[in-house]
Amino acid sequence: MNKVKLLALVSALLALISCSKHASVKVDTNEAAALKEDDKVQENQSNIIIDDSTQLSPNFLSELRNSGYPERIRFVDEYVLVGNDTVYFPSDLKLGKRYEFLATTEGKKYNLSVERINSSTIHFDFILYENSKVLQKQSGQADLGPYFFLATEVDEDNITGEAYGSSEYKTTTEDCWFNIRIGIGKDDKGRLRATIVNGCEKESDTDLVNGNITLRTEKSTN
Repeated sequence: MNKVKLLALVSALLALISCSKHASVKVDTNEAAALKEDDKVQENQSNIIIDDSTQLSPNFLSELRNSGYPERIRFVDEYVLVGNDTVYFPSDLKLGKRYEFLATTEGKKYNLSVERINSSTIHFDFILYENSKVLQKQSGQADLGPYFFLATEVDEDNITGEAYGSSEYKTTTEDCWFNIRIGIGKDDKGRLRATIVNGCEKESDTDLVNGNITLRTEKSTN
């Protein structure tokens, strides 16, 4: 082999080794970034302790895990341990019991049927009528927000003007949302209250209930 061919071969080998090193560094960097992200997820999930996952919906848990809440959270039966605080799940709706909330105003009738199926979730059926015509109909499951333990919502009774706390359950479909707020405690006649807030990112005919109507159970509840 003459010197020219030998030099060409050596140059080709050196170029190949250099490319291999650069590729290795790039792969190693990507792997390190992926491992770092996995560590963050595992660290966040290790802060969430669940005694019985059947009492919490997968959607509720997924939102909580993705939220990156910094403190340790432990779910025990019907309450949550957050740091040094104990917060109970909303219990105005008894587990497994069906509740009917009604309201009538300006020719419209609001009918909301709700059942709490576990600690975090309710099943609901909602129908809005106007002169016996169905304007809106929605059914499904709605979950508490992942940070429900930090604060409650505040609503105003459209009949009495009274402000009262409420627990909000949320569900979304595509670009729309349907939120049900269940009042904490009862009104002066022993009835539970609820209100609905729904809408879409784009203007839509389904944006019919905006939280200004208070629905109630027909009779006092125990």
